[in-house]
Amino acid sequence: KCFKYRKGGWQNFTNMTESRYRADGIVYNNALHIFGGQTYPISSILQSSEIVHEDGSSSEGPQLPSPISSHAIASINSSVSIITGGRTNNNSYSDKTWYFNHASQEFQPGPNLLEGRHSHSSGTVTDQVTKEKTAIIVGGLKNSNDYLDSTEMLLNGEWKTGKTPT
Repeated sequence: KCFKYRKGGWQNFTNMTESRYRADGIVYNNALHIFGGQTYPISSILQSSEIVHEDGSSSEGPQLPSPISSHAIASINSSVSIITGGRTNNNSYSDKTWYFNHASQEFQPGPNLLEGRHSHSSGTVTDQVTKEKTAIIVGGLKNSNDYLDSTEMLLNGEWKTGKTPT
């Protein structure tokens, strides 16, 4: 299920094509594109994606290059996003990334993270002077109890170490 908040509380917005948790999504062209995750209650890692449209309909999206959950996604520009890290069928944490072109619906391999991670946060910041956008990832886990306090920034197509959060 997908919910939205209206006056008075949360309401069911639509039923998704597949039950999933530990997924991540990003808005493109007024639709929420949701990538990967895990099924519930069986907990298989998903390779699928889906698109929830503003009218409440939901449709299948393209298959990811591999199954992934507990990953993050950030905007690179108006039509490209980057999916980072996560859990895969082979690793409890990953250093892999993929660029996703929303217009062509195609994935391309991205630069490996400096440190594999899952359950991290990501976002995009815009330089107020140059207007250049930079994808940043923060924290996460390496294993179940191995918390990370590192930050990475995508500069000129490569991940660079950022400041440690305080």
